[in-house]
Amino acid sequence: MEHNYQGIYLYYSYSNTLTNNNVNNNDNNGFRLDSSDENIFNNNFADDNVNAGIFIYSSDDNNLTNNDFSDNYYG
Repeated sequence: MEHNYQGIYLYYSYSNTLTNNNVNNNDNNGFRLDSSDENIFNNNFADDNVNAGIFIYSSDDNNLTNNDFSDNYYG
C-alpha cells in the first residue's frame, strides 16, 4: 500500500492481526493506531513514509514483533 495519506489506520479497533503488510511512500504514517487496543503486528514493513513508520496514540496492549520501520521521518 503506497502513495496514500495514511498507509493503514486503525481507529477504535480491537483485536486485529496485521501480518506481512508493506506500506511505503505515504504522505503521513505507514501505520497509525488511535484508541485501538490488543492488536498484533507481525512481519510488517513501513518504509519512506513522510511522518512515522508506526504512530501509536492512546492505544494499549498491542504486540509488535519482527517489524521493519525504516527510512521514515520518525523511524
